[in-house]
Amino acid sequence: MFVESSKSTDFKFNIVGRRLTASQIEEINSISGRSKVKKRVKELQSLSCMFDFVEIESEMFSDNLILIDSALPEIVAAMLLRFYLGSKPSSVDLITGIGQDNLLNFNTSNKYPFYFYKVKRMLNHVALGMLPDRLWKGECSLYDEATLDDSLINNTEFEEESNPRHEFGKIYIENKKLYINLNLQIRNKIGA
Repeated sequence: MFVESSKSTDFKFNIVGRRLTASQIEEINSISGRSKVKKRVKELQSLSCMFDFVEIESEMFSDNLILIDSALPEIVAAMLLRFYLGSKPSSVDLITGIGQDNLLNFNTSNKYPFYFYKVKRMLNHVALGMLPDRLWKGECSLYDEATLDDSLINNTEFEEESNPRHEFGKIYIENKKLYINLNLQIRNKIGA
């Protein structure tokens, strides 16, 4: 596993756009089986719910990402949401999708690959030892960083943990607002 699923990799989203009844919440939370979290998110979408990224539940993981690039929490959250909404799991496909949406409103007139570059940097740091639950100081040195970056971006994909060891993917209420936590897990496609 490249980024292992844990409580530290939970991304919190506010569910907006439609009020759900207690019975609807219970019904959605009872969806089980393979890809149950994807099914729950798709059901919410079918009910005209939208998802606003709030935060990464782990301050340490959030700070590690911000150290690499301050836009990474929002970028990874957008990739994660696209994945749970049914996009192809490859990092390339997810980045291409958010790049087309240009959620951060980058100036795209010069065709800079902003999203690819930022995610490559994150994957590079993960490959060099960054963990979601440990302080990362960003200290690394490689001879051919560009080759590693390209290999990582082309050979990783998001996946849903098949047997969650912690609670995520269920709707919950906090301060009279609905939320759902979506969990980040990235695996290397090579040798999988």
